[in-house]
Amino acid sequence: MQEERRKRKRKGFMILELIIVVAIIGVLAAMAVPNLTGLTDEAKVARIRSDISTLGTAAEMYYVKNGVYPASLDSLVGSREEGYLKKVPEPPDKTVTYEMKEKGEVVASFKGKTYSSFGTVT
Repeated sequence: MQEERRKRKRKGFMILELIIVVAIIGVLAAMAVPNLTGLTDEAKVARIRSDISTLGTAAEMYYVKNGVYPASLDSLVGSREEGYLKKVPEPPDKTVTYEMKEKGEVVASFKGKTYSSFGTVT
């Protein structure tokens, strides 16, 4: 009888082996998901900083040419000869808006922090 068991080859996996593999995959996935979420927010912040830097530079160019800072971001958009931007950049998140403040400062708020074209974060 024992010889029959040895001769009979097992096909497939035992249920316990499958449960262990699924549990390991679940633990690894639970560890990876929060890290991926943080990377997405970091990418959005990098995009916001890049956009407001571009907008701040365009506002300074406007100031040099006109002697005053623009009243709004839309003032920076125009034809090739008149404009400083083709269009105002779209924020990476629906909750973010770009705003023109005094002295050419462009600000954007994201997840409780305010980013400035002057390089400050509050």
